[in-house]
Amino acid sequence: MLDGPGGDPAGPYAGAARVTILAGAAGRMTARQRALLEPLLRGALAGYDGVLLSGGTAVGLPGLVGELARELGLRAVGYVPAGRGDALLYPELRETDARAEFTVREPLAMWRDVLAGGIDAGDVRLVACPGGPITDGEVLLARALGAGVAWIDPAGDGPAPLVARDVAVLPSDATALRAFISPPGDGPG
Repeated sequence: MLDGPGGDPAGPYAGAARVTILAGAAGRMTARQRALLEPLLRGALAGYDGVLLSGGTAVGLPGLVGELARELGLRAVGYVPAGRGDALLYPELRETDARAEFTVREPLAMWRDVLAGGIDAGDVRLVACPGGPITDGEVLLARALGAGVAWIDPAGDGPAPLVARDVAVLPSDATALRAFISPPGDGPG
């Protein structure tokens, strides 16, 4: 673990109450998926007291997360290849390198920063929505590290990636999603 002065946790999330990663399609998200996901996320994220991590662009799920975070006054951090982020939606962008395409580097950078902040992986929540190979990789990585992982697909567009006993399949309900990302008795007290 990377430490700050005196051995304290370092990084952008040191001392964060909660961390939720939202993974899913960017350019491939359909208008229907977005329309169904938007009120669900809005209801679940209202009053959220942690940090949201996502892709940092203005399209698809990352765009929706950025818009809602701005509207609801939440802290959202976007992870992008250099020069690919939307600074209007994500005032906090963490760039990986100069590659033009998104890869597994962005999820790996998220986890590097989370763990450097002294946050136990078991306290992190990852919410996966329909996406592609990077979303699948994010699910595998979060499961391997011991994070809480959930799948949500309000449009019912496809099978959940890599669903196993340790992946919660959530109904299209804001209260269920809120309970997953902010479990009772978890976080600031």
